[in-house]
Amino acid sequence: MTLANRLAVAAATLLLSGGMITPRSYGAPDKAEYELQERCGRRASEMFEKGYASGFETTDNGYRTYTYENNYNVALNKCYMVIKTTTHGRGNKSDPPYDVIDKELRDVNSNRQIGYVVYLNGQPPKPGSCEVANRPCQSSEGWDALAAPFMDW
Repeated sequence: MTLANRLAVAAATLLLSGGMITPRSYGAPDKAEYELQERCGRRASEMFEKGYASGFETTDNGYRTYTYENNYNVALNKCYMVIKTTTHGRGNKSDPPYDVIDKELRDVNSNRQIGYVVYLNGQPPKPGSCEVANRPCQSSEGWDALAAPFMDW
């Protein structure tokens, strides 16, 4: 079929359908799935607001920022969120500044921790400070890989 014929078929299809293309043709979620995603987002937002309010706090040695990401996992039919805490600090005035990153994976509906990782200045996490679903990890990338099936990354 030539390009001109393909364009003619596409134009006729649009005219016959009233110019409307259904959302399902683009692989969009159905209404029930969309509502579950929306509910997950609201619950994660409420949980985050309850525990971390403004997303910022000052500390004795610096400040801390909080962010989150949520996901309704269709395959598992569960709502998950990752809360990331970054502590920007300084010990004594002669100490260099430091950043401590803490990520926590939570099941939103049960408010249960699934995994966590803590690391300093981009260094690998210390033993015992990185796991997801009782599986240990050795790096922040390893943690991300273990968290991926929950978060659909």
